[in-house]
Amino acid sequence: MLKNGRLQVVPDPCLRARATVFDVHSGYLLDDAAGLPAEFRTSLPQVRLKRLAEVRDFAVKAPDPVDPEGLNAITKVLEQAIQK
Repeated sequence: MLKNGRLQVVPDPCLRARATVFDVHSGYLLDDAAGLPAEFRTSLPQVRLKRLAEVRDFAVKAPDPVDPEGLNAITKVLEQAIQK
């Protein structure tokens, strides 16, 4: 649907059911202005660090070895991102 530029409208009852399954306030899925629930906002820094670590681990374990210079460049960028 994204390739064709078509918008998928998910009915409100379906969004309410999803909110129940994922234990979030239904307003999060139904109201564009609601923003992220507090429990998500507080966990974002940990999620970000985990994703950066996964990128680093992928570069280290890549099937085609990354040359040391490239690995150092990747590590430097990731360390700068972690410090922010």
